Amino acid sequence: MTFLIPLTRLIGLWGVLVVAFAGCGAITPLDLTVPGPRPRPQPSSEVCNLLDDDLNGEVDESFRDDEGRYLDSEHCGRCNNPCLPFNTNELATQCDVIEGRPVCAATQCATGFAVSKSGRCVPAFSHLCLTCSQDSDCGDLATAACVFVGSESRCTVGCGEGCPDGFSCTDDQCVPTGGSCSCEVGQSFDLACAVLDPGGNRCVGATRCDNGVLAPCALDEEICDLLDNDCDGEIDEDFRNAQGGYNAEEHCGQCGVDCATAGSGVVALVCGGEVLSPTCGVTCADLDDGLQVGDQLDADREIANGCECTVQATTDGIATTAGSNIDENCDGADGDSALHWYVALDGDDNAVGSPSQPLRTIGEAITRFEATVAGDAGDGGGGDGGGMGRSGILVAAGTYVESIRIESAAVVQGGYRRDFREWNPTQHVTEVRAPQDTVAPGGAALVVVQSGPVIRGIQFVGRDAVAAGVPTMGAYAQDPEAGFSLLDSTVTAGRVKRGNSGSHGTAGASPQVGSASGQPPRASVENGAHQCVVGAANQVAGGTGGINLCTVVTGPGSTDTVATHGGNGGVSGCPSFASFQAAGAVGLGTLSTPGGFGGTGGQDSQGPVVGSSCSTAVCCGLADFVVPTAFVGPEAGQNGQAGVDGVPGAACADPLGTFLGTTWIGATAGAGSAGAPGSGGGGGGAGGGSEMRWFPGACEHVDGLGGGGGGGGAGGCGGLAGTPGQSAAPTLAFWLRYTAGVTAVPTLNAVTLVTSDGAEGGAGGAGGDGGTGGAGGLGGELPQSARTTPTLAGPFAGGRGGTGGSGGRGGAGGGGCGGSVAGIWVTGGSLTTAEENALQSSTTFDLGQAGTGGAGGQGGVAAPKGTDGERRHVVTQ
Repeated sequence: MTFLIPLTRLIGLWGVLVVAFAGCGAITPLDLTVPGPRPRPQPSSEVCNLLDDDLNGEVDESFRDDEGRYLDSEHCGRCNNPCLPFNTNELATQCDVIEGRPVCAATQCATGFAVSKSGRCVPAFSHLCLTCSQDSDCGDLATAACVFVGSESRCTVGCGEGCPDGFSCTDDQCVPTGGSCSCEVGQSFDLACAVLDPGGNRCVGATRCDNGVLAPCALDEEICDLLDNDCDGEIDEDFRNAQGGYNAEEHCGQCGVDCATAGSGVVALVCGGEVLSPTCGVTCADLDDGLQVGDQLDADREIANGCECTVQATTDGIATTAGSNIDENCDGADGDSALHWYVALDGDDNAVGSPSQPLRTIGEAITRFEATVAGDAGDGGGGDGGGMGRSGILVAAGTYVESIRIESAAVVQGGYRRDFREWNPTQHVTEVRAPQDTVAPGGAALVVVQSGPVIRGIQFVGRDAVAAGVPTMGAYAQDPEAGFSLLDSTVTAGRVKRGNSGSHGTAGASPQVGSASGQPPRASVENGAHQCVVGAANQVAGGTGGINLCTVVTGPGSTDTVATHGGNGGVSGCPSFASFQAAGAVGLGTLSTPGGFGGTGGQDSQGPVVGSSCSTAVCCGLADFVVPTAFVGPEAGQNGQAGVDGVPGAACADPLGTFLGTTWIGATAGAGSAGAPGSGGGGGGAGGGSEMRWFPGACEHVDGLGGGGGGGGAGGCGGLAGTPGQSAAPTLAFWLRYTAGVTAVPTLNAVTLVTSDGAEGGAGGAGGDGGTGGAGGLGGELPQSARTTPTLAGPFAGGRGGTGGSGGRGGAGGGGCGGSVAGIWVTGGSLTTAEENALQSSTTFDLGQAGTGGAGGQGGVAAPKGTDGERRHVVTQ
């Protein structure tokens, strides 16, 4: 009987209870009288008391400056602090600001005292003549200074306070009247002294103290010794010409070379020849009336052949035609030796840069030339004053390991014999070869930046590439200006490296854990009624499926983990005649590659046999069992499916690539895609059991449990993709780079542009093979020798697990493009047809073959080959 108990809702109403508490005894009445208004303060005159007396919102404003400091004479630094002299040496004071704070400072001091930087009266002359190294060593007076007094560093003071006895005012400083702090009345002695040259350097001289008077510092006369003897800031100026060359007869070319004795008296010699590096030569009478065409002069400075050179012109330009008779003004070399820099392998970058004392590197000559252009006359090295007005650079034959950078309209001409009196760039080869550590773009040997130089008779060789993907070139010009000419020269690019090959994809992983076999058939556990007890005690386990986890790419930069486990085998339980035991589990896979289905379980049989077919009432033998008419045994698990193969990467299609700034960016091939994982196989079905009827005394056997199904094999992971091969960088002889459009096109005349063969593109990486799927586990079974009772003879073995599917093969990477070769590469602007024709008309192109494209990756799913490089005279991008 169900009872309904009604639920009553009770609502309580609460009131408000107010309780008043009162003290014991009498109650004191409250005073409720309202007071009247308070009197308001009245403004008064402001006084220094830290109050706002005049009620204007400011405190003590009459005694403070705009920054709030108390500077009133009666209130200095604070209220009621009058500014009064500190001692008897202070005759007058005032409130002043020193180092940002109010101070009662002296304004007038007693005789012999002066106001210090801190506002006190201190002795004015207490530091006079003390040794010092800086002004702060000389006391706290503002006019104190550390100066040279008679070649010594001594303290002085300003003349504002007058000077004491024995001192006089010189250059507004009190210094000893005798000129020295060490030279006193009654003393006489010699001593060293010092003066400063125009550059602030000290020069040592000599002086004398004579009865307290110091004589002026006497310096040596200038002699030829590479020193500034007279301290005028110039070295050996009495022995040098305007360009800095030593041209004195007794000091010809250098100090101590006397032309009067150089010829051993056999022939009269005179100092002459190169302006920058004069030498003793034969006296030629034709020079008596000045330089004229037809004069016979001693140009080679060899005494034996006398005045061998005939003047062809009074000025000498740079030779442009091969030959040996090129010293037209007989000054000892081609060009005006005073107006050109000369470079040779046996030179010295500290030399004057003349034909007989050349520089060692072209870069040093360019540096000096550009310093002259920038307005710095320079001194030509070593203080020779020879930098002004030089107009070009002449280079003797040899290999110069340097990258030269030109940012001016210099004339640089190679191809000279060492004496600079013969020019033949074919015979006297001048080569500039870029060093391994050059920072020039593409390892170029020649770099021209926003200028218009004229370069002739030089072979430029660029550096080989230091890494794959790096272009090589012989010459580089950025925004060249009008007038830039490259003549009678060769430009050779370095060799490039083959593109790096792509990496091979790794094979897909096979199952991490293999499948297991099912447990074999066994006897059941029955209760007192001879019935199989349903539960864990009467379960024959199927084998576990294989285990595998595969990482798959789901998008750019993202991955996921996919399980490809095999299904577990079916579990056998208590038999019931004609019933089916459990099926195996389905293997795991993906939507596109599902796992294999589990095999169905087998049917149960029954024993023993009874009835007319039996020779006795009960036939309880090892083969006496009854099965359904359409008996079905356990099935094996279905195999997993193989994973889909990956897609191969595309090949590189653009062998030229592009330049971003000075960095070459090659076109890329495509990477392949990974193969998909295979799916797991299904578990095998459980074997049918045998239901045994209990006949006392005739067939006393318990039920037999069928074997567990075998576990399915796990699927293999897909093979990883191969990466693409790298494109080979181009090799180009001459790069013209414009950053704001074409403004000027160089003139190329009798120029040969050379490249090596282009490099091969990198091969694509092979795709990885798919991982092999795992084998299915065996169904549980007993060997024939163990089937000794009807309980064990009747059950069936479990079905085998399905094999896992293999992973798909990874796609291979595409091949990189082959390296292109070009004579001239133009970026940042377009050339007109006429400009392009002009560049090619007097240019010889000796170009190597273009590089072949890299092979596509062949493992897994093969990829295509990269595009071959291009071979062009001119490339414009």
